[in-house]
Amino acid sequence: MVGVGKKSYVDERLEIAKRAGIDVRDAVPNAFALYAAYKNAYGAEGGTNMVLDIGADNMDMALVRGGKLIYARNVSTGARLFDTNVAGIANVGAEEGEWLKIRFGSLLPPADNADPKEEEIRPAIRTAAGQLAGFIQSSMNHAKIEFGDRDLVIDKIYLSGGGARLRGFPEYLQSSIKLPIELFDPFKGLDTAAAEKLGLEELRSLPTDMAVPVGLAQLALMPTEKSTLSILPDEIKRRRNFFRTWSYVAAGALMLAASLVVLTSVALVRRAGATSKREKFEADSSVQLARVSKLSQIEADQREVESKIDRVAVATLASKALLDVHAELRDFAKGEEGIMLREIRIVDPAKEDKAGRRCSLLWMVF
Repeated sequence: MVGVGKKSYVDERLEIAKRAGIDVRDAVPNAFALYAAYKNAYGAEGGTNMVLDIGADNMDMALVRGGKLIYARNVSTGARLFDTNVAGIANVGAEEGEWLKIRFGSLLPPADNADPKEEEIRPAIRTAAGQLAGFIQSSMNHAKIEFGDRDLVIDKIYLSGGGARLRGFPEYLQSSIKLPIELFDPFKGLDTAAAEKLGLEELRSLPTDMAVPVGLAQLALMPTEKSTLSILPDEIKRRRNFFRTWSYVAAGALMLAASLVVLTSVALVRRAGATSKREKFEADSSVQLARVSKLSQIEADQREVESKIDRVAVATLASKALLDVHAELRDFAKGEEGIMLREIRIVDPAKEDKAGRRCSLLWMVF
């Protein structure tokens, strides 16, 4: 499918948006937006259905079969035909003619208590309605030719747009083109609770007016891998793609920078923790080393004391033996009269001859 739009028409609207300070990201035909809104609201219905949006100066239509768009068209005429005809018959300006249409315009059967103005402008309303019905029928025939199926049968028309709100127009159109007509509800299946909380309850009361805006919003939310029908001029599209590409690069760079900052922060925190643990380990190690050094000194002092004790013990062995002998002699002489120990003498056996060694240990005088 190729998107084609009159350059002057597209450029004019882009310039309006530019003057309003709006950055245009894309330009999409209204018919494609209607299809997006229809598909999201009604899914894949059976048969072939037409979604028809009647605006002030244009009518946009989309033929959908089995949930797929098979034909789209824009017709350069719309509900302003009502305003022009009413202004002509009432001999008033265009704005006054629009007000009369909104206030008194109707295609319903006349009521007994109807305002005289309603009957005064009824011929102009019926003429404009007939013209629009003719354009719609012509577009349907054109679709059959373009689609290559002269037997193409349209099962239902979903009507949207401000022009669809004229009282009695859906019924008139159904009678004129002999097809079921149903007002299109783009909010079907949408959660509008957030909008209603903001005081936008009237959106629900004007569903047909919002079909194209809702469809355009849904197209903007489509995944990037799904293409849309764009009629944006190449120059603006290249600029858009340039900024989009660099925005992705900038976003990636920001994410990378943020990741580096996070990783650096984590590394610093871990380093600070490791440094604190190392300092604590070194302090504990110093205390333990001091304790080990103190214990080593105590052990050295203990060994020195033990050595002194050993030397004293060796030096006093003879004294201990003498005391033991004295004790034994006392026990031996106990109770014996005339025996008295007067002297005990210790000599070095090494200095005595062999004959005298046997009695050299002790000299005892009684």
